[in-house]
Amino acid sequence: MNFLIHINILNTFTGPMIKKIILLLFISLPCFQVFSQSESAAGKQTPEISFETIAHDFGNISKNESVEFEFTYNNNGNRPLIIESVKKTCTCTRVKWTKKPLLPGERDKLTVTFKSKEEGVFYKIVEVKTNADKSPVLLTIRGKVE
Repeated sequence: MNFLIHINILNTFTGPMIKKIILLLFISLPCFQVFSQSESAAGKQTPEISFETIAHDFGNISKNESVEFEFTYNNNGNRPLIIESVKKTCTCTRVKWTKKPLLPGERDKLTVTFKSKEEGVFYKIVEVKTNADKSPVLLTIRGKVE
């Protein structure tokens, strides 16, 4: 009923071509709603990175000692996960990771190696940038060089 009232109003204010265009928009509007609902119901198609832990404490280590830790991560999304870049806060830290995309449901590791040069407490950050929504992820290592 309201639809017919709108068309009658259009008859008085617009030409025949405009009426057809507006009528077409009214008819196609439910189609757009169906497509948007089906996309949201299916969920967003994206990779999702999840680390088992994002911090590691090496405790006490000796000067000039090299220590490493493997940060394990998963792709819990539904698209391949790609580590785009890794940044570290100092040259005393090295990072190794697989350069190939990680498929949904797969697990891999990122290895952080720290070479102690000076005595004292250390706290280093590794920034992992990926194609996932929650990026970058900050990993930390710390300890005390004696």
